[in-house]
Amino acid sequence: IRSLAIPHINSQVSFHLTLSAGLATVIPNHIFSIEQIITAADKVLYQAKAAGRDCFKHNNLLLDMQTPRNLPVFRNKILIRELN
Repeated sequence: IRSLAIPHINSQVSFHLTLSAGLATVIPNHIFSIEQIITAADKVLYQAKAAGRDCFKHNNLLLDMQTPRNLPVFRNKILIRELN
């Protein structure tokens, strides 16, 4: 979006159109409702805007859960382990 340099004449933030996004991911299960997933995405959308806009933030809901130490968790395609 930034490289297109689309004018944003009425913006008080930027001269050009930018994109901020919030992304929430979770392995489908009975624990999370669609409303919780949308709320998680909305939360990180506002974090992206607060971080200067023109970026995206990700909320991996699996990392917010209490998980056993030996449960593998994937984040950004890299295997990590909880260190609680």
